[in-house]
Amino acid sequence: MGLLKVFSQLNSMFAYYVRVPKTLHRTLVELARSEGVSLNQFITYTLSRAVGLRPF
Repeated sequence: MGLLKVFSQLNSMFAYYVRVPKTLHRTLVELARSEGVSLNQFITYTLSRAVGLRPF
């Protein structure tokens, strides 16, 4: 999985708070759990892929 590669490319970390519907949160938690990563790691990885930061 390329999560560590994505994190190593980030120079700085910033906190970003966003309100999401409960159903979306539940889905994200389930997906993160199925990948064996934290929710934060899963969201960071997913967002980086969505904007074209592809470490593979």
